[in-house]
Amino acid sequence: PDDIDFFCAIGAQAAPGLTPGDEVSIDRRVLSLFAEAGADLTERLFVDAAVRFEDYDDFGSALTGKLAGRYELGDAVALRAAVSNSFRAPNIAQLGFSDTTLNFGDNRELIRTRTLRVDDPIAQALGAKPLSEEKSVNLSAGVVAQFESVRFSLDVFQIDVDDRITLSERLFGDLVTPFINSLPGGADIDSVRFFTNAVDTRTRGFDAVLSYTAPWLGGDFQVSAAYNYSKTDVQTVRNAPELTTVDPDLSLVGVEELNTLEDASPHSKFILSGNWSGDHLDLLGRVSRYDSAVRVFNFGGGFEPSQEYGAEFQVDVEAGFRFTEQLALYVGAANLLDNYPDRSSDDINFFGNLPYDILSPIGVNGRFLYARVNFKY
Repeated sequence: PDDIDFFCAIGAQAAPGLTPGDEVSIDRRVLSLFAEAGADLTERLFVDAAVRFEDYDDFGSALTGKLAGRYELGDAVALRAAVSNSFRAPNIAQLGFSDTTLNFGDNRELIRTRTLRVDDPIAQALGAKPLSEEKSVNLSAGVVAQFESVRFSLDVFQIDVDDRITLSERLFGDLVTPFINSLPGGADIDSVRFFTNAVDTRTRGFDAVLSYTAPWLGGDFQVSAAYNYSKTDVQTVRNAPELTTVDPDLSLVGVEELNTLEDASPHSKFILSGNWSGDHLDLLGRVSRYDSAVRVFNFGGGFEPSQEYGAEFQVDVEAGFRFTEQLALYVGAANLLDNYPDRSSDDINFFGNLPYDILSPIGVNGRFLYARVNFKY
């Protein structure tokens, strides 16, 4: 009987995940007003302006706008450009989410990591501050052309985001872990992280689309090719004095989160698609190619393994039959060839339990078959 507590926990003990202590009630009231106007200033120049007012009961008010224009060089070619600013308040999940997980720590030992709300005293002791809104400035310019059945467009863009909301690094180590353990409620916590406004980013890239449309075999046929390239660079990283006081070598945003922002997603994507539609039959085929990506992890003690995941292809197909104008049946396959991403190395696969990286653009579940019925009334 004296050892009864020893027998209370039966079976394998994993991370608690979501616990009753993570429950929180958050509500928000948002009022938004939007107005837009456009006019042909000349026979060739069209200008559009928009303004948006938003009022949050927890983040105040913001006024944003957009100015766009299109100038026709001739009957087939036109130039277009736009400038806008934006405001995004932290979403409800970023304000209220917390949980407990298991992650790698020093020497690849599993440690308990708490994702904390920014109002948690432990997070505040390490530099967490109330989240503020993200503010951005967006610039774009491009050209569009159409020659009979062929249409082409090319647009370049730049997006600057100040006070971008991102998760902090997982904070652990010989100095910070004992500090966490010494705080009320921190006795069984090895590592913590929380949302911050610690970085400013700039994203630059371009979109190119080429399409061809023509009648074929008694139906309408369209084929298109689209290519996107974008690269995000972190411009500014702000650290917390509270954190550097505990451990001068730690930063709120380190190698893991910088990697998530800059290189964990493919920088380019190419899509080739074709569809044909007849009196009753619809056919669709699509091939997507995602560029390679790099993942970097921080497991403490200077151990920061990285892996490059190769480019991936995904083939999707769909066929549909319209019995009437109201009733249609469709069947298809996503990832028809049952392609899987590269396997993660032994350094980052959590002892083989996570063979694939969770950020893979083609997913980790292989082929997906489906059927659906559309009914209009």
